[in-house]
Amino acid sequence: MRTTFSVMVLENSCRRWENAAPEKIKNLPGKYLYLSPGSDTPDRERIGMMLRRALPADLIVPVPHSAFPQAEALEEPLTGPFPVMAARFRLTPLLNGCLVRKSWLLRCLQENRHDWIHAPCPDFFLLFGLAPETGIVRMDRLADPDELISACRSWRSASGWLSDEFPGEGKDCLQRALPDYADSLIDAAVAREMSTEQLREWFPLPLIAHCFFERHPERLPSLKFSPSPIRTGAVRNLAVVCWALRGGGAERCVSLLLKYFAGLPGMKITLIQCSPPAPGDYECPGSVEQEVVPFRFQDRYPKLISLLREKQIDTCIFTDHSQPVTFYDLLTARELGIRTVAMEHSTFTFPLYIGDPGLLALRQAVYAGTDVVTCLSRSDEYLWNHQGIRARYLPNPLTFDTSNRQAFVPRQGKNLIFIGRLVPGKGVQDALQVVERVKTVHPEVKLFVLGSFPDPAYEREIHEWVDKHGLTDQVEFTGFTREVEKYVSRSAVHLMPSCVEGYPMTLMEVKSCGVPTVSYSLPYLEAGKEEYGTLSVPRGDREAMAAKVSELLDAPAVLNEYGQKAWESLKLFDNAMVFGRWQFLFRWLETGAESAELSPPELPADRQLELLGMQTREIISGISAMDSSPYCRRQILNRLVAEQRKNDGLLDLLFRMYFSLRKKLSDGAPRSLRVLFSGFWKMKKTYRLLKPWKDEEQDL
Repeated sequence: MRTTFSVMVLENSCRRWENAAPEKIKNLPGKYLYLSPGSDTPDRERIGMMLRRALPADLIVPVPHSAFPQAEALEEPLTGPFPVMAARFRLTPLLNGCLVRKSWLLRCLQENRHDWIHAPCPDFFLLFGLAPETGIVRMDRLADPDELISACRSWRSASGWLSDEFPGEGKDCLQRALPDYADSLIDAAVAREMSTEQLREWFPLPLIAHCFFERHPERLPSLKFSPSPIRTGAVRNLAVVCWALRGGGAERCVSLLLKYFAGLPGMKITLIQCSPPAPGDYECPGSVEQEVVPFRFQDRYPKLISLLREKQIDTCIFTDHSQPVTFYDLLTARELGIRTVAMEHSTFTFPLYIGDPGLLALRQAVYAGTDVVTCLSRSDEYLWNHQGIRARYLPNPLTFDTSNRQAFVPRQGKNLIFIGRLVPGKGVQDALQVVERVKTVHPEVKLFVLGSFPDPAYEREIHEWVDKHGLTDQVEFTGFTREVEKYVSRSAVHLMPSCVEGYPMTLMEVKSCGVPTVSYSLPYLEAGKEEYGTLSVPRGDREAMAAKVSELLDAPAVLNEYGQKAWESLKLFDNAMVFGRWQFLFRWLETGAESAELSPPELPADRQLELLGMQTREIISGISAMDSSPYCRRQILNRLVAEQRKNDGLLDLLFRMYFSLRKKLSDGAPRSLRVLFSGFWKMKKTYRLLKPWKDEEQDL
């Protein structure tokens, strides 16, 4: 019987290809070579199965079984360029245990493009630089530990060689692939139960954190940092990292800070965004240099390193506290010796309210090594410092000048106002239900809803609810508007039924007109106290909110008493105070000496216990909100569905067909297409019968 493959031994060394003589390989029988470290006995039955189950390819790779074994037969055989297959199936780029086509390997050895043989990590340049046509086979096999350790040790050398000595074309593509290569090696090392300390010897911290967060969240607590000592030196080249100057209050805050920073003498500012400037962006001073980096971490990482070095950045301010990529950026800057300031734009338990509890562990690990974390309340300042994280209270700047405000004008009429992005977490539906209840007592009540709907489906849902409950005459949707003061000045009470807030600028805007606020209880909110013109009711209690609003509308004197308090409280939060604290922070970064005005106050023991109790209640509330929110459940389930689609090619095709047909039908379609869709719908229902998932949970 003819032999279909030969065994070729590759030593676990970065120089292992130098002795691969083409003359010797030509004389080996068969079309394929099985690459062995020499320390194992090749399993011919297993190798024969690999050859039978894979389409003809330059490289045949064993891939671990997925979480859905029934789908594996449907997705094989599949082939494609190695970088594409690696991204889709998370292939471990280690060649021992693989089959390679002899003719392709001979061609690579003879051409030796990019001098990959003499590179510090030749397998990387072979696989990603020459991109062999790769077939996958599902088989149980862990990476050879010696080869894995050798590849991990060579990674940093390969990174440096690619940056400084790489002789060929395609350098940018290889630099983008290098983080993917490290990600797969880290993943294999975790499967081999290698310690975090070993990984930190081999790989940069951002790559380890990324792999842990995406694939091994249980390992995140092992990334332990101590607070960095404040590195002194002038703050001259400042980078502000923000996804874009549009979208919400945090981005608006960045715009205001850029305007202030640009006015500081001797300061050079670079704004690093993920999206190019666009019409409608918040203002960016002309002296600020704007740079764009990719959002995807693997593409972003090398670009960010290059940019920070090129601009000679000495201090970075990171503003996107809800994006995991922000924390990888923080570690990148830290490893370059750059001072890091992380801005928290919400409250301590915010990740729970957006259905991303894993962000808590990532945030905790990374913030511990950050120079300073800025937060929006004294309570969060205490809680962060209690966790061993250096945090300081820095409220957001106001969007208006408080020095020349008009005198307080008493409120009249029975108009209510809601301002914010129209998403479930902001409570627009709660506000509508409050109006429905208030209407029974005050039929002339009217609600102005200022803001836009990011989600068209949610917009339809809200408008249908308004029509169904007969509130068309009581509710006016303005959409996004810059004429906020026009509507605030006509309103008597501001509704803020949010489940979570950090430092809502809308609250400050209504205070400027002397409008009191009725909100759900947010005890950590610095400006949301009763003595500052904000009345609170238990979170989620729409009946109590409606009753409180009716009481204020029934008693104009009481309403205006709280309006006066709201108007006067702004002097405690004006921009002179905010920018003064930023000056203290920069001085601390420059000299290493913190001023008494910036350092946290000493709190008595009973106040500390009160804040810890509040933290516990907020965590329980956040978990409850995450568990009961259809939006959060949908987000979590969609991630699971996306993972299954990635592992099941047939199911992915069915999903794509379904969404494509649904879109066409929504735009109007001929009868034949509707009949086809009806048939597809019956197929979907049959599939659900055999595999019963809940349509309402998937929003399908």
